[in-house]
Amino acid sequence: DAAYVIGGAQVYEAFLPYVDTMYITEVDHEFEGDAFFPEFSEEAFTIESIVDGAVDEKNKYPHRFVTYRRKASK
Repeated sequence: DAAYVIGGAQVYEAFLPYVDTMYITEVDHEFEGDAFFPEFSEEAFTIESIVDGAVDEKNKYPHRFVTYRRKASK
């Protein structure tokens, strides 16, 4: 069974220790704001896939869809 966590920032932070897979859209632009996805140890995850998103009139910033999978505990 899968459960999806769709934010906000405090909810992401609370669930981060329990996730096995993260589907994250990474946007190549600096935005102003007061809530962000929490920092996480990239060493704890492997990148399973990266798919570039299309830049067009609706999506003007380069972006990619990255799937992170948690590494198995030893």
